[in-house]
Amino acid sequence: MGTDDLQISQRVRELMDAHGVPKRSQAKELARILAISYSAATRKIKGQLPWKLEQIGEVASAFGEPASVLLGAATTQEGGLAGTAQEGQFVVGGRRFACLLWRAEALDARPAGGDLVAVDEAGQWLVYPVQDAPTGGQRFDVERIEIVGRHAEADKPLIAVVDDSHDIAESICDYFNARGLRAQPYYGLQSFREALETEMFDGFVLDWLFGNETAADVIGTIRESEDEEAPIFLLTGELVTGNADENDIAGVIERYDVACVEKPVRPSLLLAELSNKLGVR
Repeated sequence: MGTDDLQISQRVRELMDAHGVPKRSQAKELARILAISYSAATRKIKGQLPWKLEQIGEVASAFGEPASVLLGAATTQEGGLAGTAQEGQFVVGGRRFACLLWRAEALDARPAGGDLVAVDEAGQWLVYPVQDAPTGGQRFDVERIEIVGRHAEADKPLIAVVDDSHDIAESICDYFNARGLRAQPYYGLQSFREALETEMFDGFVLDWLFGNETAADVIGTIRESEDEEAPIFLLTGELVTGNADENDIAGVIERYDVACVEKPVRPSLLLAELSNKLGVR
């Protein structure tokens, strides 16, 4: 991740601090402002995901501040960049790519100092290789550009689906993934516990029984982690057989705010309930 993304994330945290947003609530507030998943917001605020220019503007606007507070003059020492990042398009080979550009002084009559120049065309900044730039009009040296990628996939809610039945886990994941979520299957509690150490999830679908072990302990772990507010749906098909203890499940529901879903799972209903909890459509 680039230095600029880390600096922007730091400024976002400082902005929220200044406006009285508690540190534990900052990722949740960022998710609300940008309408992205909690896990994506957490990674953004840590500087682990890149920032789009429009997202920077949305965050600043939400607190009544100009975007320059987060993406302003970036003067550095030892010959670093001086200027303000601006949105534009990089024109090369007949194609255009969204970019951020840092422009320097107007060229006037002097030759370009680098390989790229920026031209203001009808209010939009276009960046060209020097040899391809249109003649006439004012041109500017370009100190740096960054191609703005589309990171929609990373912004989708990440859902852990944990069931020792591969068919059930994979069918739920396939259904969710086809409808705008990112669902990851896990087939045992151990592999899921390992994933919890490195991943930030927005929601959980957990089977209750795994051999002689229940999901009670791992649910407690979730509620003590950074995913503590994420919705949890508990699957069970063993109540009617007597293999699952109704009182144990009731205790987990009451203590950890868990929803219980009887098997066979109806994916459309499960998705509707999960989407309501996540606030997505």
